[in-house]
Amino acid sequence: MTHKSIANYPVFKCRQAVERLREGLFDPLAVQCLTVQEQRFNQTLQQIWQSFSNNKPTSLSICGAYGQGKSHHLTYCHEQALQQGFASSFINLDPREIPFQQFHQVYRALVSNIVFSEHDHSLSKYWQKWIKQHIETTEPEQIEAQILQLLPNIPHLLKCLLIALAQNTERLTAKQKLQKKHKNFRPREFPYLLEKALLGEVIPVLKLRHALKYRHCSIIRQASLTCKKPHDWLLMLQGIAQLIKLMGLKGWVLLFDEGESIAQLRLPARHRSYQLLQHFFKPDHFQPILPVFAFTDHFFQTLENEDYEKIKTVQQQEQLYFSENYANSWKNIKQYQLQDLSQDEWQQLIVKLVELYQHAYQFQQTDSVKIIALLQQQLSHNDGIETRFRLKALVNELDLYFQK
Repeated sequence: MTHKSIANYPVFKCRQAVERLREGLFDPLAVQCLTVQEQRFNQTLQQIWQSFSNNKPTSLSICGAYGQGKSHHLTYCHEQALQQGFASSFINLDPREIPFQQFHQVYRALVSNIVFSEHDHSLSKYWQKWIKQHIETTEPEQIEAQILQLLPNIPHLLKCLLIALAQNTERLTAKQKLQKKHKNFRPREFPYLLEKALLGEVIPVLKLRHALKYRHCSIIRQASLTCKKPHDWLLMLQGIAQLIKLMGLKGWVLLFDEGESIAQLRLPARHRSYQLLQHFFKPDHFQPILPVFAFTDHFFQTLENEDYEKIKTVQQQEQLYFSENYANSWKNIKQYQLQDLSQDEWQQLIVKLVELYQHAYQFQQTDSVKIIALLQQQLSHNDGIETRFRLKALVNELDLYFQK
């Protein structure tokens, strides 16, 4: 991965990155400026890109302790995915805001955070721009027919939304607007409703029907316009991935940080989450989705310790609580185990950190040999602690040096 020189980044952004490092927090710009284990991680990424290009179901689990750099590697993967021609979404699985077992929330977060390129961060706008280049008519009925021919087998709701987003709102005369049958004609509201529905927001079905009707979508009544179960939202996600591939991209990379939160919930929530994870780790057939999860060792320990012999009673019949032994089923999933930086890698990181710090606060070049020696000494005193806290100590040492 190639990056521009640190001196070419905005001073404010660099200062913001240093301030976040000083607090022991993750910063995306620091990924671009301070990454030192590129070669080893790139080899893993090349393997999954190649496997995906061969239409093999592919996933990656980045495993490491807290503060060891999981978010850092996910951000690096996000940038690489965009360079490789994928769309990419990066979310944190916060059990209070985005619990994995409530897949409706996961869907909303993924679609809201989708990135196609440096300038394209909206699914609806990217679709509208693409479809305009592939439609040869202005007649609403013919536009709908052409779109239906182009679209793969995707959920009915998604199909209706895409047809409506690709068309203009029906024009009514002043006399028609006064008629009772057009009392729900609110053209300014329709784009907002369609956008929100695509993002997974809960829209009253009656309002959605009106928006689709006045956007020349005639297939409204062929199936339900609602998603009620987690599996329905999973199918919507897979449908968007197929759409992304149709629009010329390789697929959709889904990046999940804090995956270990799945194992921190109560048993029923864990059970539902495992069932959903199975569709990512062991899908029935290839989907243009490449999931990347960040886990701590606690997640895999919980998997090993689950009681897979547990029995539950359903309609007066006993059956296993878990449909399978997930610890055994997921033993062969692709994992990238984070390692502590070597002495040479810390040396490279220190040199980059000094350059970033001086550019952030506009300090003139000083005796870099002396600064590096001080940082190396500080590093030796913090051996064995989390990487983020070692970085925090290095930034504090730079503060002390330049304040003198």
